[in-house]
Amino acid sequence: MFVSFIICERLFLFKPKFYIWRINMALQLGRCLLRYHRTKANMTQERLADRLQNELGLTVSSTMISQYENNHRPMSPLVMRGICIILGCSEADLYEWPH
Repeated sequence: MFVSFIICERLFLFKPKFYIWRINMALQLGRCLLRYHRTKANMTQERLADRLQNELGLTVSSTMISQYENNHRPMSPLVMRGICIILGCSEADLYEWPH
């Protein structure tokens, strides 16, 4: 997992020339790679939605899958796990994780 570092302030210790930096880590979700894995599995959005419903009981519309693929909505952990089961990939494979 990669994190982005943002320098937010410096804190002085006993002598002004010695200081440490306080760093906030901002974890960001990158680009969704669902379309890549879905097309690699030779599956349409409609077929993926049908398999999620029929095999796992998850109601996800093809419109929602399109929203995931275009980064308009993040996937919930449950939907992400279901998609991984159907497509045979891991959760970490579904998003780019920026440095």
